[in-house]
Amino acid sequence: MTHPRPADLEAQIERGLRDLAALVALPSVSAQGRCLPETAGAVTALLEAEGFTVRAFPGQVAPVLVAEAGEGPFTLLIYNHYDVQPEDPLDLWNTPPFELTEQGGRLYGRGASDDKGELVSRLAGLRALKAARGGQLPLKVKWLIEGEEEVGSPSLEAFLAEHAEALKADGVWWEFGAITPEGRPVLYAGLKGIVCVELRCVVAGSDLHSSNGAVVDNPLWRLAAVVASLRGADGTVLIPGFHDDVRPPARPIWPLLRACPAAVRPCATPTRSRARWGRAGSTTRG
Repeated sequence: MTHPRPADLEAQIERGLRDLAALVALPSVSAQGRCLPETAGAVTALLEAEGFTVRAFPGQVAPVLVAEAGEGPFTLLIYNHYDVQPEDPLDLWNTPPFELTEQGGRLYGRGASDDKGELVSRLAGLRALKAARGGQLPLKVKWLIEGEEEVGSPSLEAFLAEHAEALKADGVWWEFGAITPEGRPVLYAGLKGIVCVELRCVVAGSDLHSSNGAVVDNPLWRLAAVVASLRGADGTVLIPGFHDDVRPPARPIWPLLRACPAAVRPCATPTRSRARWGRAGSTTRG
């Protein structure tokens, strides 16, 4: 197989930076419904220019894009999102939030990381692969790009269920990755999940004056007690049945994890956290 050479990548990097600057300039803040159709259109144009067929589907907040290109025995599904977090508070920015700026060898701008930077870097990589293979991709690439990730992807679950057959693939490349300070790419094989709940507590039929606190329990204390009861001091979730389907890590995995360079371990970069920890038996910390 012919692989792109470092010298071949320079033009792709320069083009990718121009693409990124154009996308960062679009304030696609999903929490505020800003510039989402326009950004979806800009992403569509980038993909179509590289031979992708792109379909746009309506979402609850923003369009969902599905793109496809290439042919081969292997199908790769890529996921990215084009929406970003709000730029507030502005006084904490040293550069314009929606203007790609390079300082000290780093790129700054809303979406430069998470997730427009990842999107355009993957597109640049596919361009380089095509150029090295005579203008053809050696595999089929499907690309799912949404604009609702920063508000919890409210359309994604139903969309995946409806389009499961069309999105079938041999492998999925999720939205981000990492490179160590030494330049070593990092591939994550799995991530934790997340569970969101809403708790409500009603103790009266209307608002009560604080003078009633001696005879009517404050719902905030009840909610605080419920939240505190969800987890033990060691991090074990105390909800009955929560851990029933959790498989313990296989013993051969531990030496491999501990042998990983420090730079690729979780929280390897400074976080200013004074409360790093892990549930016993579930992390390399114990």
